[in-house]
Amino acid sequence: MSRLASRLWEYPPRAPAPPEKLPAAHNTLSIKILTRSMSTFQPVLSSRLETGAYYKDKTTSSLEPRSIHVLPTELLIYIFTLCEELPFRRDTPPIRAIGKLMLVCSQWRILILDTSTFWRHVSATPNFAWLTLCLERSRGCTLDLEVLAPRYANTDALALILPHARRIRSICAYLSVWRDQYEMLRPLFDVGMPCLEFLELTPIGTFQFPRPITPGSWNEPRLSISPCLRWLVAKQISSSGTSWRSLRQLKMSDTLQPRECCTCSISDLIRVISHNSSLEDIVLHFSRHLQYPPPKWTRGGEDDLLSAATQALPRISLRRLQALSLQGSLWFVSTIAQHLDFPADIPNVNIRVRRKPMDDTSEQVVVRLLMSRFRPVLERMTDMVLAGDQESQARLYSPRPRWPARRAVHNSLLYFSLEDSEETPLEGAPLLIPVEARLRALVSAMSSVQVRSLAVHVSLTRFGPAGVPEAAAAMEFWAAVFDAVPSVEHLRVIVPPAAFPQLRVDLVELVRALTPAGLGEETLRDHLALARCPLLTRLSIHGELGCGPGPESLNAVEALADCVRMRAGAGAPVDDLDLHFWHRKYSAQALDEAHRALLAQASPFVGRLVCKFGVSAGCRSCLRM
Repeated sequence: MSRLASRLWEYPPRAPAPPEKLPAAHNTLSIKILTRSMSTFQPVLSSRLETGAYYKDKTTSSLEPRSIHVLPTELLIYIFTLCEELPFRRDTPPIRAIGKLMLVCSQWRILILDTSTFWRHVSATPNFAWLTLCLERSRGCTLDLEVLAPRYANTDALALILPHARRIRSICAYLSVWRDQYEMLRPLFDVGMPCLEFLELTPIGTFQFPRPITPGSWNEPRLSISPCLRWLVAKQISSSGTSWRSLRQLKMSDTLQPRECCTCSISDLIRVISHNSSLEDIVLHFSRHLQYPPPKWTRGGEDDLLSAATQALPRISLRRLQALSLQGSLWFVSTIAQHLDFPADIPNVNIRVRRKPMDDTSEQVVVRLLMSRFRPVLERMTDMVLAGDQESQARLYSPRPRWPARRAVHNSLLYFSLEDSEETPLEGAPLLIPVEARLRALVSAMSSVQVRSLAVHVSLTRFGPAGVPEAAAAMEFWAAVFDAVPSVEHLRVIVPPAAFPQLRVDLVELVRALTPAGLGEETLRDHLALARCPLLTRLSIHGELGCGPGPESLNAVEALADCVRMRAGAGAPVDDLDLHFWHRKYSAQALDEAHRALLAQASPFVGRLVCKFGVSAGCRSCLRM
């Protein structure tokens, strides 16, 4: 059988002969005549068939799936770089994603092994074999160094990295100040890192890693072991001054310990920034004063504060700056802001001022010193959020976009915060300023800004000036807010739930501030200018009703119905009204007939009315601003 099979394979049988032609029929002549008559259309038909076949081949070829293996090498490296840019922390290296790609095929493995940029991330961990491998495979490429947490930082690992210090591109250090962690970075600064572009030094709080108390430990200088600015000053580095001319990102902060006092001066910080004019991202968070005598607190200390902010320090031009984040005292933030010359269209600004009892920080001084410097940034923000809470913290910021930007692209955001320090006020120092005064100061800075959309995210305290009723003080506050933003078109009021909700009175006064006051029914239609925010067309109120609908919520709905009716008569109607009421008990019933009757009275004066009633736990999306 095997011989027969092999013989058939070598000598296959011949194909059968084609069938013989059939004899011609009697109607052959008619067929020939018909063929001759259609011969005139043959060129047209053939051209159409060729055109259809051409487009058919194009469509089929464009829809055919192509393998990623046929892509060019440059495009493959770019795709792999996106996986390599994923952030990592602790002992999980970013090469983990690249390592999985190496298992796909031998071509990818060879490509990744031959590309030195995929091995540039090194971490000072006790894994010496992996560290040595990365240093060897990243020859001819800059390095990204991360020194993270006391439990993972290792001095022997840094000793292996020290010979490669001249090709370090970035340093990210999260270390503790209690265990002399930052001293291990000192040799890197002494050797010099001319390729350094990104520097981030962030001390870790001492509450996570307690230090054993020894005799005399409370008198030790704490900041001597934390990252010092004098390490970055060119004249105090053994290498040449050109080592500090290429920084693109600078992030530094101090600890929050009340006993610590920074031993560096603000002139050192200004000098470091002046040596790096190509900075794109600056983050400076200093809760304590640098070594420079701030003006003492006096009743007339505003001039001293202005003179302190305009010391004879160099003015720095940063034309590439894309993000600026300053946190600290008013003296620190104002001094840094006065000496930085950044572009007016800077996309990201984050300012957080902590008021200390020793500072004479009246709200007008804050507006004059800071808001005048960031006026171009504020003028292009048409959507703003005004927020405040019971902890005397006032915030003015722009809402985050629904879809975040791509990596390494800053969103156009503005964040400005005024808050009190946690320190106890000294004797003779002014008391804490209530949040209403801080919010009023921030709103006064927005008087020249064309705000189109305003979100009010507040939870105010229940006190006002001495001798003034609470309702009158609240109404005066909201009137000042709405007078400062007359061009607002969309107003969204969000009241976060509190332990003891005291919001119904504030909500009533807010609605009454929007109601045209002092006008009779017959004169409302002729007084458009007397209505606050005449361009307001959309009003959204998200508030808590406590344990269910009651008399307080009834007063709020009644005030809202009167506001809508009177604004329609004054020529400033509300086209879209969105009400979202919260309650705390799942067993609470829906709105009663009294609430429904008031809403029915308001519906003829509104183009679109939407009312929702739900539990607070299901309204978390309202709080995400």
